[in-house]
Amino acid sequence: EAAAALRFAGQVEVQVTSGQRGQAALAAMKVAGQKNSGSVVERMSTSVTTKSSVPLTLSLATSPQAQKQRMRLLHGDTEQLENEYPLIAQLMSFKGNRQLLRASHVASIMRGGAAVLVGSEGSAETYALSREVEEIDVFFSHNWIVSHEKKFLCLAMYFNFNLASCAAAMAMVAIFIASRIDLLPRLVARSDQDAGDGVCNTLLVTPIFLLAVCFRYDLFWLLGCHHRSPTVFVDKTCIHQVDEALKKEGILKLGAFIRSSSRMLVIYSDVYLTKLWTVYEFACFIALHPDSCMTVIPTFQPMLCFCGIFIYYVIEVLNMVLLIVFPVHSSISHGLGAILIVYLLCTF
Repeated sequence: EAAAALRFAGQVEVQVTSGQRGQAALAAMKVAGQKNSGSVVERMSTSVTTKSSVPLTLSLATSPQAQKQRMRLLHGDTEQLENEYPLIAQLMSFKGNRQLLRASHVASIMRGGAAVLVGSEGSAETYALSREVEEIDVFFSHNWIVSHEKKFLCLAMYFNFNLASCAAAMAMVAIFIASRIDLLPRLVARSDQDAGDGVCNTLLVTPIFLLAVCFRYDLFWLLGCHHRSPTVFVDKTCIHQVDEALKKEGILKLGAFIRSSSRMLVIYSDVYLTKLWTVYEFACFIALHPDSCMTVIPTFQPMLCFCGIFIYYVIEVLNMVLLIVFPVHSSISHGLGAILIVYLLCTF
């Protein structure tokens, strides 16, 4: 198994304790070199320390042509991969275990403010939120130490932002037309007879946007069309957390889940690159898919965006009230808004 993995890897550096384990690793390296003769193996070197407890470092490097060939195998036919590298094929495909390929609908994950993302402990109920699929739309890469509120906002920005923007734009046009033909009331400021035309837009458009961003998939559940939402891989719902045998099989197939995913959403935080699992997911995906298929959202980005929009909304409402009641003092609201925005930026 070590020889198979080393043969497939593009460049590997392994550290093991000298002694029997070191000799076994060295033997594996030699097997890897013998079975990858010619142009495949470009360099193989070993360095052994004199003290028994100091690690033994082994490295194997392959030519760029060999690396490209292996990437083509990963993207190509599973049977060919199985013939060339049976161990890798076992980890990177669901052949013979198609029932393990499962995904959840986004509506199930985001329902109730992404309540399912509270804690990593799963159950039979959380596993029931997933179903067998042919492929996965989005692989959700995250750390459980990050709060579910931050993950929910990141999911909302990724899945709902464009639709919420369209909904807000259509609402703005509809409200404008309705105001012009007197279907909606228009408040007129004392200082400017045209200042009242945008009052309903000011009051309604931003709440429509924020509601669409946060509660789009809750509405899907109410309408019974949650099954039409995109599919997403979340380990808590797609890998059985109670049955230890199924759990082990699912974990071993993590590379196959990544290979079966069309896109990856990375919830980036300070700890993302310090955890082995998320680094493994990140590395596997960029090795198997184009960079354009990955979206990285820092946890602070949606908070800054949505909080900024909400503060701007409060400023505009306050400005509208001051403009109507005290026209000459409307600049007070703008000054207050500037202070709030600076404070928000400094906080983040």
